[in-house]
Amino acid sequence: MLKRTLLSCTALLPTLTIATEKMDILAHTEVKSWSKVDYTAAASFCSKTDKLTAVSDGIVGISSRDQSIPRMTFWPHKGIEEFIEAKFSKPTTLNAVAIYWFDDSGDGGCALPESWSIEYKNGSNWQPVTVKSSSQTVEDRYNILKFEEVTTDAVRLKIKLAKGKSGGVIELKATLVKDSTISTPDRNAELARIKSEAKSNFHRDLKEFNAYSRRPKSDGPIGPNNVSEFLNDKVPMFYSSDEDFTETYNYRWWMISKHLRKWKDIWVFTEFFGWPGHGSISGAIPCPAGHQFYDLRWMRDPQYLRSYVDFYMSGFASKNNQREGFPFHGRTSRPESHHYSSWMIDGVEAFLKVHPNNQWRDEVLPHMEKHQQVWDEKFTVQKTGAKTDGMYRILDLYDGNEFTISASIPLIKSDGPFSVYTEKDWKRHYLGWGAINRMRKSKIVKDNPGAFRNAYPQMHLVRPSITSYMFANVNSLGNLYAQKAANTEAEEDKKKAMIYAQKAKNIQNQTLNLLWDKDDKFFYSYTAADNPAGILDWKVKVRESVGYTPWYFNMIPEGENRYNAAWQQFSAKDGFMGDKGMTTAERRSPYYNEKVYAWNGRGWPFQNSVAYKSFANYLRNYKKNHTESDRKLLYKHINQYVTLHGKKRNIGEYYLPTTSTNFGGVKDYFHSTFPDMIIEDLMGFKAQHTDSFDIEPLLPENEWDFFYLGDILYHGKNIDIIWKKDWDKSKAGNQSELCVWVDGELVSRSDSLNKKLNIKL
Repeated sequence: MLKRTLLSCTALLPTLTIATEKMDILAHTEVKSWSKVDYTAAASFCSKTDKLTAVSDGIVGISSRDQSIPRMTFWPHKGIEEFIEAKFSKPTTLNAVAIYWFDDSGDGGCALPESWSIEYKNGSNWQPVTVKSSSQTVEDRYNILKFEEVTTDAVRLKIKLAKGKSGGVIELKATLVKDSTISTPDRNAELARIKSEAKSNFHRDLKEFNAYSRRPKSDGPIGPNNVSEFLNDKVPMFYSSDEDFTETYNYRWWMISKHLRKWKDIWVFTEFFGWPGHGSISGAIPCPAGHQFYDLRWMRDPQYLRSYVDFYMSGFASKNNQREGFPFHGRTSRPESHHYSSWMIDGVEAFLKVHPNNQWRDEVLPHMEKHQQVWDEKFTVQKTGAKTDGMYRILDLYDGNEFTISASIPLIKSDGPFSVYTEKDWKRHYLGWGAINRMRKSKIVKDNPGAFRNAYPQMHLVRPSITSYMFANVNSLGNLYAQKAANTEAEEDKKKAMIYAQKAKNIQNQTLNLLWDKDDKFFYSYTAADNPAGILDWKVKVRESVGYTPWYFNMIPEGENRYNAAWQQFSAKDGFMGDKGMTTAERRSPYYNEKVYAWNGRGWPFQNSVAYKSFANYLRNYKKNHTESDRKLLYKHINQYVTLHGKKRNIGEYYLPTTSTNFGGVKDYFHSTFPDMIIEDLMGFKAQHTDSFDIEPLLPENEWDFFYLGDILYHGKNIDIIWKKDWDKSKAGNQSELCVWVDGELVSRSDSLNKKLNIKL
């Protein structure tokens, strides 16, 4: 793990940090080329078990914690100021030093220092150098500090040890080098060029989208006359050699802007245009809110998502029950914020990783607790001794799924009021809204009001989706209270952090123990043990794409390889790989049906967004040593998704996985992600609570010639990223390089597209 420390130098430029490479290419190569300067070391103190001469022996191991090589430490001194001097035999001209720190934290008591600086001897006095640039203080690489030239017979490394920790040095080098940084004019010029081209292309695309006919009008103040002005400085830019990916990305921001609505001085985002009866009174609908939060967190102006979160957590939607009109098919009365399942609290944490705001976080935390309490009180199975007791349950309708195989099979297997659903007649009674309308007049519905609501069967399911959402929400409450406790040191906050962390662990264990089928190697649904009728506490053996949801939230324990087999279905033709797009149920199932408006196989953009992030998380966080074929599989799925947007870009409600050429249903439908799919899943920009971020693209190396991802406002800094397959056409072969800028300074270069970079701000 890389650690953040504060340097005592005041004029530092940000530079590269690579978490996964033990020898940072740029820093190590530069130091290796330095001319040797001999010196004799002296120190304020040196551990009796270590060697002071180690700092000038030229030996660097595989990492900062390598204990097989000589090093010098201040052990057992902790948390105080120490120094190491390099004394030259004659006056020497210098302008750079490099330090390779010893750090065995986790196993031992040495850590990176709290701060450090360089002084030089000027006559009989020690004087600080004038810093020109400096690395951050990190492990597993040389930390380079460059300064204005001095001629001296000694330099001193001043060190403030970390609180409660000792520290040490593996190697200290000093030299005179030509003044340079890793920033070079051609790359900066390319950044300026491509930024300008990306912005121009973005506005050309917006003009094209505005000309589309037969499209829903805006739900709010943003329309054809002001969308370019509104989005100009509010969203990250993406530009690539693939026109379809680029244009689809731009289209999705245009589509999102049409869903921004001002309601009672609150900003909300709609899903369907207008005022649907199954929505909140504002027109917003909680079903896609998790996806919406993940896309909207990347907006440069956070006010809109903050307002939208407040609407659900503390505003009107949290205090007023969902209107129980005709579209209300369940018997659980609940607030508008809970009309459908969602992972809003997790979405808030994801938002705070991009735009940290401790004051707002602390204001919304109690309201998020109350939000979760509604889920706990109204949506858990209450049946002592049952397999599903205490687990979260929901109708597939209010999981956004209307009609699923996982509800159909138990209806067929049930007696009593549900005996009408037979292998012969179940479709006529339960497949699509036409079937429900026919059932509404039937005697069995009238005679069994507890088993039906508006002719919709009350078959609650414990699904991998709802259980994963609740794990994510509770886990985020634990994380956010732990953050707050770190600032307040309040015992109540510490206690809540521990309570929610343990509760998340319990949900995780219940899900892994009950829903995972070790024979079929997939996460299945169960019928709830407290359903009013039908077969109870029963495993539904059908693979549905919601079975991938645990990976979306990294719910699988690290190192647990037995769950990896589920991903074999992601590429299987009789699994979830459709000819035109991913299916929502395994194609081998006898109940598979993509023709009817139901999620018995029909493609659903909502679920694509879940599955693609889940697979990306699986590759990065579980498989880790992912291959080019793995990356090609993810790309194939996302490319199918892009193709379905058509030439006149559109995102709809559904598609037919075997035959569709584009989406069907409502147009310009905000029910899934794409900006986040590009930024986090494909490009691998992983936001963190700390002042750093990871970049680990999963783009196959030979698919594109270049991409630019930029104008990302992250922790108050502007981030730009360019990858080009070949930066120098005059040289043979490809001169591939990934470059990262922070506030206009080139801080990182890597010759590998797919290696993980960790950038500290």
